[in-house]
Amino acid sequence: ICGLFAVAAPLSAHHSTAMYSGSKTVTGKVLKFEWTNPHAHMYIETKDEAGKTVVWDCEMMSLNHLRSYGWTSKTVKVGDVISATGAFAKSGDPAMIASRMVLAGGREIQS
Repeated sequence: ICGLFAVAAPLSAHHSTAMYSGSKTVTGKVLKFEWTNPHAHMYIETKDEAGKTVVWDCEMMSLNHLRSYGWTSKTVKVGDVISATGAFAKSGDPAMIASRMVLAGGREIQS
């Protein structure tokens, strides 16, 4: 039983979303798209209210989930302008766990 708890604790911690809250949409230019496990990441360059450049780290689902939604490693390209919607970091860092994206051509896709 102790062994089971030792294995289960890190697994539940990995999938925690406690650091995210609310909902936010950011729109900007894709700087980088990391098609990697355990989660894909997209980095989006935006402007804040003062006009300062901010790079958002948009964490996405696993590659298996993304493929089931229609994603491939070539779905977005560096330079594409997209919108990402998801829960934002409570810390105030420009990070989110994205749930939906609107791609450059207007296609909406789960992320």
